Amino acid sequence: MTGARERTDSHVAREDRLAALWFAARGLLVVALVGGTILGLERAILTRPALLGPWVTDFPTDRVVELGTLGSQIVLIGDSVVPTTATSDQDTRPLPRMLESELDGLGVRAVFGAATGVELYLAWLRRLELVPLPPTMVIIEVNPRSFSAHWDRNPGWLFYEQAAMTEHPIFARLASVLEWEWERPTDAEYRDAPVTVLGQVVGTVSGLERHETGQDPPPEIARGRYLVRYASDYAQSRRMATLHELVDEASGCAFPVLIFITPIDVEAIRAHLTPEELVGVEQNLALLRGELARSRWPTVDATELVPSVDFDHPIGDPHEHLEAAGRLALARALGSAIESLGEFGAR
Repeated sequence: MTGARERTDSHVAREDRLAALWFAARGLLVVALVGGTILGLERAILTRPALLGPWVTDFPTDRVVELGTLGSQIVLIGDSVVPTTATSDQDTRPLPRMLESELDGLGVRAVFGAATGVELYLAWLRRLELVPLPPTMVIIEVNPRSFSAHWDRNPGWLFYEQAAMTEHPIFARLASVLEWEWERPTDAEYRDAPVTVLGQVVGTVSGLERHETGQDPPPEIARGRYLVRYASDYAQSRRMATLHELVDEASGCAFPVLIFITPIDVEAIRAHLTPEELVGVEQNLALLRGELARSRWPTVDATELVPSVDFDHPIGDPHEHLEAAGRLALARALGSAIESLGEFGAR
């Protein structure tokens, strides 16, 4: 009797395991079918964005359509540095037009957004890889300040949701409906975020930035702004991992992808920070340079290319907008890098 009971128990246990495996297999099959259907719908949206994009809430229809019409041109991707000119300029050409002149008239189309970052540029690059007629070349700006506590933690200057909508509109929309916050801090969390330099907390974003003092703050507040924007530890920025992805993606592209680091006002930074704090700045730039060095394509480190006099920013509120001479220097540096590609870069 004992042997028969053991055989019965063993049989029941085996049936239970088979039932559990069958249930799991059916679940996986449903997930695969639903996931495959969604991916198919997303592919249809990205293939016909003008027709289907407006049906998906928050889908960047105009931008996706634009990215599909840039074939046989050089595409320049970046933030507001790309289109901006200075009110004092006699030469009012923005950077793309200056670059065209350096390239003997080759067409350069600019795709940009204010205070954007590498997460969006990665999504745009992946989109350009899928279009029927890809661009001749892509040039991507990497602004050092976008990795700082000033920019990287500002909830209005984070674009991971928009990037996801560009690549996976349905999955990203479902995440938003389910109130996924995309690791975006609140305004209060941004203001109170600790700022570290060389691993040491030196204050909070609001305490050092003091936005209420405007563009011409007292010297001690101006110093705090340089500290937050250029010396705060970039290694803590989630954008560093995204930059790594961007370089990998660029290296795998069939067309050349030239990445450049935006000029920053090194003279003003040195004038406002202590030697110890400047070590933090150099470490930050070394991180960015190290990532770009992994690319199979030429890169341009323009961080120290432009003298202070050719920046268009208040001395107490630093940013990277350039006057005409600064834009021309950058255009020439980019042009030289493109020429180094020979026929492949000029096709």
